[in-house]
Amino acid sequence: MARPSQDHITLPAWASVGASTAGVSEDIAHGQVVIVTFRWIMAVAGFLFALWNPGPVGELRVQILVIFALAVANFYLHAQLLMGRPSLDLVVFGASAVDLSLISVLVATGGGFDSSLFMYYYPAVLVFSVAFPTAVTFAFTAGALALYTLIGQPAMTAEDNVHVAATRLLSLAAIAVCGHLYWRIERDRRREAALRGGLARSEAQEGAEDLFFGQVVILAARWALIAAGAVVVLWTAREQTELITGILPVVALMAVNFFLHGRYLLEQPANRMLTVAATLIDLVVITAVVLAWPGPQGLASPLFVLYYPVLVGFAFVFPPAASAAYTGLALVGYAGTCFLADPSFVDSSRQVELLVQRLTTMAAVGGLATYYWRIQRARRRLARRPNEG
Repeated sequence: MARPSQDHITLPAWASVGASTAGVSEDIAHGQVVIVTFRWIMAVAGFLFALWNPGPVGELRVQILVIFALAVANFYLHAQLLMGRPSLDLVVFGASAVDLSLISVLVATGGGFDSSLFMYYYPAVLVFSVAFPTAVTFAFTAGALALYTLIGQPAMTAEDNVHVAATRLLSLAAIAVCGHLYWRIERDRRREAALRGGLARSEAQEGAEDLFFGQVVILAARWALIAAGAVVVLWTAREQTELITGILPVVALMAVNFFLHGRYLLEQPANRMLTVAATLIDLVVITAVVLAWPGPQGLASPLFVLYYPVLVGFAFVFPPAASAAYTGLALVGYAGTCFLADPSFVDSSRQVELLVQRLTTMAAVGGLATYYWRIQRARRRLARRPNEG
């Protein structure tokens, strides 16, 4: 028998018998673990950043009250999980709606469109997309997009901000698509494992299957990158030369993704080396855009949001060690780019705080996606176990 992979995670006791009891679906029960983890990240990070460079006392008071309310509610939900009693689906939906509302309050009180706290929408939408069924995921994603669009008015529709807003919203929608696409892929793989069973897979076998089935998530993330690049080029170019030189890299990236997506549709997806090389090119392109694109550069560039869907796509396909390395490379690359563009930002406490906020949310989406990857691998093994010979 092949030796099973060491990338494992212990599922809670209720997972071994399923959680499909009255009002509690199994997928949402497992998704609660990731949602609770996200809330702790948001609560701790939000509290530390609120105290780092506190604003006016009224704004600070609202932020602390919101964070405390989040922490207390999350403690209750976490305790339920630890005691083997996942919350009812309706309770999870309600708590998640409150999450979006709290993030929106923080963004609104922190300056609306100019607030840096919009970054918390990204990990929030990610965890909802891997926990909830399709219709609910769509509703939460649409709600997040609508709330941020409403809060961002009227600055969001100013001519100089349209491409920035479009990039933020497109990246947010891309995270939801990538997350839920992976959710559906894993649901189908788990059903197949339960029907067919079989011997335990080796680490190499499981890795090959992860790459075969999950590669479409990376392709989707890259299409979002291409779409955002096209929007930025077409909206910001003022001269023919600028438009031509700006659109050529987008066309090149599109050609690469057409090739890779075509192979996937023919059930001949790229191998591991080619896939890794393509994802590294994604990082290089984003980092180069942040460093050298005309307009604000480095820490001032609004295009850092393109990192989020790319990090999520990679973490859903590759094992934790590779995902951690990729996420770390993105964090180091972005921080280094900010320093190269303007080393003087380190003299400003607020700008350093802004960089740390961005790095925290980037690490969060990569880490949460990896955590969910481990949960899904454990669930597949559990589904296969009754049929093993």
